[in-house]
Amino acid sequence: MTESDLIAISFDKAKEKYAREYSLEIMPTSNDALFQLKNRIFFVEFKDGNIGYELQKDGCFRLDNIERKIYDSLFLFCDMTKQHVSDTRQYLTYILVYNHENSEKYMRGLPQGNRERLESNETQYSISYEKIMNHVGRHTSLGNPDLFGLRKRVSALYFSEILFFEKEAFSAFLANLRG
Repeated sequence: MTESDLIAISFDKAKEKYAREYSLEIMPTSNDALFQLKNRIFFVEFKDGNIGYELQKDGCFRLDNIERKIYDSLFLFCDMTKQHVSDTRQYLTYILVYNHENSEKYMRGLPQGNRERLESNETQYSISYEKIMNHVGRHTSLGNPDLFGLRKRVSALYFSEILFFEKEAFSAFLANLRG
């Protein structure tokens, strides 16, 4: 979801190596990428479909699975680097990059064969909600709205920042970050 030439580590591959090294019977989950720029480290998770509202086959919401990836990745990172959470909240940023176009398609029912109704424990995605949150977010001190409610679910105890970007905005963020 980005054309950046920034070098990053596939954290999925790092997780697999870790699991082999420790002969783990259950594979942990992981964020997609890890990169460092200047004195900051960034975890990145890319989501190409609807984020928080889609009920998956396992009965969990995608947001629950994203949250688990955050915790598993953080614990793996701390163990691999011999860091503590008190360290990560000083320099580690979590970024969720989503594809607005696929969320819109989901809302219209295209990927699910023109679904007519949601499951009883599923919430309808709303383009209007996303537009309002992004507009309001641009005028807040953060300038980055908690569109999916993940920032309040994953405490600032773990990261220096938690950011959300639509894929085009993420590319612009990377360009600005590199200066």
